[in-house]
Amino acid sequence: MALILTLLLAMMVAGIAVGMILMTGNGTLISKFHATEVVMEAAADGGIEQARDTLNGTLGIVPPTGGFDTLELNAPVRDASGNLVPGFTRSVYAGRSGNISGQFGSYASVISVIQNPRGAVVVRRGELAQESFAKFARFDNLTNSSIRFASGIQVWGPLHTNQTLYVDNGGGAPTFHGPVTTAATISVASEGIFEKGYKENVAAIPMPTPAALATLSAYATAGGTWLTGGAVGNTVFNPNTRIEFVPVDINLDGDFSDENEGFFRVFRATGTTVQHLAYVSGRRWPTVPVGTTASYDPNMVSANCGGVWTAAEGALGADVGRWRTAEFVYATRGGPTGSAANKRSAAQAVLGALSRRCYLGGDLRLYPGYYTTPAPASFFQVSDAYGAWQPWPGWAGGANASVAGGRLQDGRTVGNAMATHLWPATREFNLNFKGVIYVDGSVAISGQLRGRVTVAATGNIMLADDLT
Repeated sequence: MALILTLLLAMMVAGIAVGMILMTGNGTLISKFHATEVVMEAAADGGIEQARDTLNGTLGIVPPTGGFDTLELNAPVRDASGNLVPGFTRSVYAGRSGNISGQFGSYASVISVIQNPRGAVVVRRGELAQESFAKFARFDNLTNSSIRFASGIQVWGPLHTNQTLYVDNGGGAPTFHGPVTTAATISVASEGIFEKGYKENVAAIPMPTPAALATLSAYATAGGTWLTGGAVGNTVFNPNTRIEFVPVDINLDGDFSDENEGFFRVFRATGTTVQHLAYVSGRRWPTVPVGTTASYDPNMVSANCGGVWTAAEGALGADVGRWRTAEFVYATRGGPTGSAANKRSAAQAVLGALSRRCYLGGDLRLYPGYYTTPAPASFFQVSDAYGAWQPWPGWAGGANASVAGGRLQDGRTVGNAMATHLWPATREFNLNFKGVIYVDGSVAISGQLRGRVTVAATGNIMLADDLT
């Protein structure tokens, strides 16, 4: 009996020992598996980071219209010290993801695949977002020593130049409120105020290639936002077309920040004279009447500038105490037979008044109808002697009722007349909108942008007024 009990006890002890050995062995295998898994995952993550670096440093490596590019194929894997990891191979692929037209941003997917000799596979995916030039408050590809930041100018937001940044404290030191970078150096950096510092000799940021611009042209054509601007050559610095971004409170909730509240208007000169071209972008008026000189009073008959006209200076009837352009005052004072001296005096008075303002061509504040009493619920003037607002071709049969009933920032209703001349910058009212406005020629831009929009032009893009 004692022998049997001894044998049973021995078997139990042996079983426990075998179990412990098996458990220990399994634990070792599991530990080795997890260790291998960690190494493979780290190698895969390393592939994503290498791909990010490759994409940042190699322009156009990702196919722009779909598909993918193979960055690595069964390549050997190295650890952080540069040593080969035995048996591991890595394949890395990159391609665009999401909507490839760019109206919602440009994104790329990177797939990193790690394999080992035992057939284990780890796949990691990374999503990358392409930065936009819109991140900069100002971006200069070419600079010139005759154009300097001076006279106390305030630059809000990031600034980058691919060439020398010229700074001058003449008239007051310029203040840069955001980070400043240049691919070259800063000329006389001590004369500027850099609140967030600056970096010199950073990597240059290449401008889009002609092929990329051709792609933008195709997107704009599909979206109905391809425009003809000023002819390159004679209007490069004096465009005959301007774009004004206009937010509209569609749902009448008191704000202008909803996704469907971004629009723009297009104003184009109806002639090619120097007056027509100057009017579009509010440049100094190119002609003056007999009896004065351009150096003394250049805007004597400006169609862009004016002020409140008083009875003391000859205003009559509905013009008394109303804002009028210098051109209107000069032409109206005393009628057709009014003396040139009186006309000059009246025009000088409105241009020197505290109410003096200058507006871009076609701005509604240039017209007498804007100032009638009581103020009209909506006001829009399609054209004048120098140009006209262009209707959006997509409003077949009339503009959307919610747009016509929307509210502008001056509190007035859009109205049907203006609504047909508002170009949607969102897909709600333009299903084919690709986020691109393309101009064949030069164009001036201004206004308040709501949404993501890329403006491309074969000529110059002039910042005619504030763009926010």
